[in-house]
Amino acid sequence: MRFFAIFAVFLAVSAGCAPEKRGAAPGKPDTGILVLAHGGDGKWNRYIEDAVIGVKGNFKKEIAFGMGDAVTIQREIDKLESAGIKKIVVIPLFLSSHSEMYRQVEYIFGLRDEPDILFWILMGDWQESRAGHGAGSNMLERVKFKVPYYFNISTPNIHCKTSLCI
Repeated sequence: MRFFAIFAVFLAVSAGCAPEKRGAAPGKPDTGILVLAHGGDGKWNRYIEDAVIGVKGNFKKEIAFGMGDAVTIQREIDKLESAGIKKIVVIPLFLSSHSEMYRQVEYIFGLRDEPDILFWILMGDWQESRAGHGAGSNMLERVKFKVPYYFNISTPNIHCKTSLCI
C-alpha cells in the first residue's frame, strides 16, 4: 500500500508540472495524463486506477495497460484527444527505466530510432498469442499525437515532441 501512496504523490507532483492556466474557469481540462502501466490481475489494476483517480487537479486521466503495445497506447491517446485535450503528460509506471520494455516504449513514442531487440526476443511468443496483454500490435508500430506531449517529465532529460516544452 505504501508504494501506491508514493505513486499517487509522484503523479500529483508530475501533473503539477503542467498546470492549467491561472485564472481559467474550472471545467473542461486542457491537460491530459496518460499513465503507461504493465497491467496485472484485477486487484493490481484497481490499485493503479485508484492511484490515478486520486490525482488532484483538473486533468483528464487515462491508463494504458499493456506490455509496450502501441495499439493499446494509441487507443488511450485517441480518447484524450477526442475529449479536447490540448497537451498530454505521459507517465511511464514501470519498475525500471532500464528495461527492454521501457526502451520499446521509448521507441513507440519516437524517442529511439530502433525498437529494442531484447524486447523482440523475449516477446516473440506474445506476438502470436497476445496472452491477454492489450490488443496486440506489430512491434514496429509507433503512436501518433495531434497535440504536444511530454514524456517522463520526472527525469532531468525531458522529452518533448514540441517547441512548447513545459
